[in-house]
Amino acid sequence: MFKEKLVIGHQNPDTDSICSAIGYAELKQKQGENVVAARCGKLNPETEFVLDYFDLPAPKLVTDVYTRVSDIMEKSNLKSVLPSTPIKEVGELLEQEAIKVIPVVDKDNKLLGIVTASDIAHRYLQELAVESLREVPTSLENIIQTLDGELINNQQDLSSEVTGNIFTGAMDTETMCEYINPGDIVLLGNRIKAQEAVLEREISCLIVTGNLEIKSEVKDLAIEKGITVIRVPYDTFAAARLINMSIPISKVLSTEVEKFYPDELVEDVKEEIINSAHRSYPVTDRQNRLLGLVSARNLIDVETKEVILVDHNEKSQAVDGIEEATLVEVIDHHRLGDLETLEPILVRNEPVGSTATIIAKLYFEYGVELSVEIAGVLLSAILSDTVIFRSPTCTGVDKMIAEKLAEIVEVEIEKFGRRLFKAGSVLNKLEPRELILNDYKEYKFDEIKIGVGQIEIMDLAEFKEMQHNILNVMNEVKKESGNDYLFLLVTDVLNEGSLLLYNQTATSLVKRNFVGEEEEVGFYLPGVMSRKKQVIPVLSKALID
Repeated sequence: MFKEKLVIGHQNPDTDSICSAIGYAELKQKQGENVVAARCGKLNPETEFVLDYFDLPAPKLVTDVYTRVSDIMEKSNLKSVLPSTPIKEVGELLEQEAIKVIPVVDKDNKLLGIVTASDIAHRYLQELAVESLREVPTSLENIIQTLDGELINNQQDLSSEVTGNIFTGAMDTETMCEYINPGDIVLLGNRIKAQEAVLEREISCLIVTGNLEIKSEVKDLAIEKGITVIRVPYDTFAAARLINMSIPISKVLSTEVEKFYPDELVEDVKEEIINSAHRSYPVTDRQNRLLGLVSARNLIDVETKEVILVDHNEKSQAVDGIEEATLVEVIDHHRLGDLETLEPILVRNEPVGSTATIIAKLYFEYGVELSVEIAGVLLSAILSDTVIFRSPTCTGVDKMIAEKLAEIVEVEIEKFGRRLFKAGSVLNKLEPRELILNDYKEYKFDEIKIGVGQIEIMDLAEFKEMQHNILNVMNEVKKESGNDYLFLLVTDVLNEGSLLLYNQTATSLVKRNFVGEEEEVGFYLPGVMSRKKQVIPVLSKALID
């Protein structure tokens, strides 16, 4: 599977931004690419209406594209063990997988600690001298597993702890029995008399080595005494060494271990990872469930997120972290901004009224069939951005593409457009701050920063009832954002004009450069419908000059 790419619009997304992302992601998917539509802000009422009307889900919310631990951690072949796992089995797993660290988890996959190859090597050296399991008890189940044993008879709970001494039958029977106590473990060959003698001592377990035959009288006596008998393929010496490796890994693991969360920024944790004592560290969720491992090796040639931008190409409008991501394409209809790339990328920038127009053109150019749903959202975006063809940004291409899409969707353009704008009216749905920031973009001209919001309404008179309150909130937003000027363009769709609200500091700037009528609050601009084509160029020229 190819690496996932995100196609995403600008912050405070409008209908064109959202629908273009959906449409372009669908086109890329049909061309065999792993592309997912995303958004970096909540949907406005108009866009919600469009997606509900055409029964499409909202793109997934992406708050930033910074590289996070989840992007670099190893998770595809993640190995872990339970705390009851014998040391020998864990050591074999480390060798087979050529890994140095393995997490230990409980039955719910919650992290208990980690074990390294050096932990096991150190423990092995310690256990060579162990003659008793009292300090580090194990279970018969682990002993059978570690010694590749065959259970001849089972007289007790195999999972319960065994804590007796370990004896090998290297001395004569009489002398050996002087040292053996009830509950001990004895390793013997096929010395029948010795086997019977140790069973009479009520040991915990008899281990017969070398895969030797066990006589029926020995089995019967073991059953009578309630003693478990195990047969193993190793000789007595090898079995004696290995039995200490049946100790559960819980006796070895490091519980005080540094871990990371998947949402942590790589930039914030890389020094800690590089300077760590362990080669790898576990990654868990907030409920301590194991998700992966991360190491210094993962920081070499880090793969950043691949992003396709639609409906914008300026850093100030892009999703947070865009400077760390790999920008692979830009599809837009605005002026070229300030984003830079290390390698050539595909840029499709056309002087049309909507990015959705370009996306639809690509479908036609590539001969890819448009579904009713995708045609519907692209048509909606065109009507929204061109204000049902009333905006001066609207071109003949926008109208031609919109008519083709309307045929697919089977709607009447003017009627559907009016319904779209009515559904998208935000006056009675949003608080003043939300109105200002609903479709808001920031620009920088030399050292001067400005913010310009826009709302489109059907009745300017209704807006004027709340304009004083909105102007007060604009002053707050200007102060918080650090912008030199803040504007709000309130566009009257039906009467084809806009009321421009601004902070007091921008009064002379507006009066010198715009032609219109001064209102009680703001400046009315007849015929002005487009922020991009009729407002930003005027402000840009005035502020740069």
